[in-house]
Amino acid sequence: MAECFGILKEYDYERTSNRRSRPWCDPWAGQQLGKIAWFRWRRRLMPGLFDAVKAASLVTSEVIVAFSAGKDSCVTIDLCARHFKTVKAYFLYQVPDLSFQEAALKFAEQKYGIEIMRLPHFEVADFLKYGAFCKQDANVRRVKPLEMYNYVREQTGIHWIAAGERIADSIIRRAMIKQSSAIDVKRGRFYPVAEWKKADIVRYIEHHKLKVSPEARLLGHSFRSLMPEDMAKIKEHYPADFDKICRVYPFAGASALKFEMTQ
Repeated sequence: MAECFGILKEYDYERTSNRRSRPWCDPWAGQQLGKIAWFRWRRRLMPGLFDAVKAASLVTSEVIVAFSAGKDSCVTIDLCARHFKTVKAYFLYQVPDLSFQEAALKFAEQKYGIEIMRLPHFEVADFLKYGAFCKQDANVRRVKPLEMYNYVREQTGIHWIAAGERIADSIIRRAMIKQSSAIDVKRGRFYPVAEWKKADIVRYIEHHKLKVSPEARLLGHSFRSLMPEDMAKIKEHYPADFDKICRVYPFAGASALKFEMTQ
């Protein structure tokens, strides 16, 4: 099915209504890709919150979710669980086994009946190589994001990855998604909440009673950096986890102290 997307980009809505004009794939595949073209056509006229995930579900029945336990990824995994037959997920950590992250991961595992792979974030290699909050180790090899994605694909046997990026997140993400659309065929990724606004995300979470990682309420986002304010709040509210972080990144304490000294 994926091979057909090259043709789909040049395919307009009127042509999809004519079955005889689809000699490039079997009738069932043509019917499904016709539906995807319809979703894209409808999105141009009247964008729908669920168009992206519905269109992606016509291409594949299997998906891997990039899960961070933040608001956007919680909605993403719930949408995928409702629209795909097989759902796998992976979580990238800076420090393993942090209690607030494990609470959200275990909730998702129980809710969706899946096992979420825990993997070191590819940025960890940069932290260690260049000495971010730790001693520099030039022997550490950098890890490219694509290497991580391909590893996950090899482990699961699934090609498509769903991620929680939204157009409203930043100018960079807006440009990225606008260029590829919510279904990025070239990269094998799609973005179910690409067109959603923050208010849509919040309403969905409340309606479906989803559990966001607890530190997200504290930090305003899921734990993702060792910056001063984040580290100071983790130190205050999760001291045991703060100690875990400092065992991996011995200089992280200085980051928290920097914030504390400005208050």
